[in-house]
Amino acid sequence: MKNSLFTLAIFGLATSVALAQNNVASTATTGNNNTAQVNQVGAENEGSIDQAGDRNNASIRQGRQGLFRPISNNGLATIEQAGDNNQASIKQQVLLAWSTAQNSHSISQTGNRNDASLEALTGGNSGSVEQLGNRNIASGIQGISANKLTIEQNGLRNEASVNQIFSFDGLAEIEQVGDANEGDVNQVGNSNFGKIEQFGSGNDSYFGQAGSNNEASVVTYGDGNRTVGAQAGEGNNQRTEITGNGNDFSVTQLGDDNFSYVNARGTGPGANGLQSFNSDLSILQEGNENEISGAMGGNNNSLTISQDGTGNLVLGGGAKWDAEGFTISGNNNVGSIMQVGTGNSATMSMIGNGNTATISQR
Repeated sequence: MKNSLFTLAIFGLATSVALAQNNVASTATTGNNNTAQVNQVGAENEGSIDQAGDRNNASIRQGRQGLFRPISNNGLATIEQAGDNNQASIKQQVLLAWSTAQNSHSISQTGNRNDASLEALTGGNSGSVEQLGNRNIASGIQGISANKLTIEQNGLRNEASVNQIFSFDGLAEIEQVGDANEGDVNQVGNSNFGKIEQFGSGNDSYFGQAGSNNEASVVTYGDGNRTVGAQAGEGNNQRTEITGNGNDFSVTQLGDDNFSYVNARGTGPGANGLQSFNSDLSILQEGNENEISGAMGGNNNSLTISQDGTGNLVLGGGAKWDAEGFTISGNNNVGSIMQVGTGNSATMSMIGNGNTATISQR
């Protein structure tokens, strides 16, 4: 009897989910104390919300969060908001970690006190957030594999975050144009790619990746700068490009066969117009067969590189984007490379002004 009841319960759940397929919901409001909400359970549902002005708010939920809760596969969720006190949210979820998701979610906000969130669990999800102006903030979170999330922010108090947990072959991109900026990308898993691109103002950055064969890229065009990057695992690559102003970057890589490239002479690999300004740079690699290559332009410079392990290189003689080891061009320079282990090699060059250079191998 218990088995029969259990079977009936499962059948009931399957039936209720089956009945909730291919739904389409849409709501549009134009002015004043807006608010809207869409709840859908099942596969291939579409939810949309469109709001124009005043107190805005919005939410879409497809599926319910938590294990063995009603699912949402192949769902489409879209929110658009135009002005005033915006906010928005979207949640999508599938039944189990190994089931198919393929949900799509996007939020577009235009002005005033923006916010935005987004959340999806399990793989194949695709999402985007676009915010144009005022007190931006945005977030993310996608889980398991092959997820994609892009966040774009234009103007004023930007912030952003992306967090792809247990992610494989994931893609996370943040683009910020002007004002207070920040950044963030966190990816846990293998073969992920994370990118932060900032065009002017407060900057900041950050990225964190744990796993193997991940790639991270931070490109900052001017103003406050600061980059903090960390990768743990094997075969990871990290690239930092900074044009000028406040600078202060640090990179940590833990594991074997990792590569770190820093260019603070302009943008793009190789020689560029020299820029950097207040400088400062720290790179730490712990593990074997790791490589570092890079260069900094002028002004207050400083450089600390630490490698602990065997067969590590601060590359000289070309390759890996040809920064020829590590080069510091002009002004107050200093430079320190410490390698602990065997079979290591380091090349450092300085061009002009205060100079000091130390390479220690033990």
